[in-house]
Amino acid sequence: MRHSLAVVVAILLASPFVTNLARSTQVLPAELPEVVERAQWAFVGRCTERHVDVVRTDQIPKGLLVTFYTFHVSQWFKGGNAPPQGDQQTIRFAQWGAAKSECRARGFPCPIGMPQYEVDQEYALFLLNPSPLQLPVPLTSTVALKDGSFPVTQAADGTKRIRGRFPSMMVGGKAKGEELKKEIPLVDFTKLVEDAQRP
Repeated sequence: MRHSLAVVVAILLASPFVTNLARSTQVLPAELPEVVERAQWAFVGRCTERHVDVVRTDQIPKGLLVTFYTFHVSQWFKGGNAPPQGDQQTIRFAQWGAAKSECRARGFPCPIGMPQYEVDQEYALFLLNPSPLQLPVPLTSTVALKDGSFPVTQAADGTKRIRGRFPSMMVGGKAKGEELKKEIPLVDFTKLVEDAQRP
């Protein structure tokens, strides 16, 4: 298993995939423009399928534990003209690791900080360029791990909201030192992402 893990890391380090692990931060808001810039695909979507499997290749004969996801996309922020393994309404990708209990049950190491997505839940995701490892679908992860993943909730009035940590100054507040907001409307989040993409 140690040899297999060493091969995996060596392969993944050839791409932005694991560079992402070292650059992960705990506070996203000040990093949002970088997250948007580094993302290859960014969208709001609902997770429709999730399954965990061990994939084996010539490079990793002992196997790699990955989680396969399918999302129905309701809104693209970036990359919608060339989605991986899908169309403009569907995106499919794989992610290294699984839930801790699934990793333990199968005897595989579990990447620290890798977000997991539940079926029927909606998220805003910012995905990196895929790893060069050849799988049936692109192997990727969110930019800065959990900092590139935002759960979407729905208020009583039907308004969609993004959960995260957002300085008030980013969403209309005047005082630079105001407390962080834990939730903002999706329309405000969309504006933040659009602003981050302007020259």
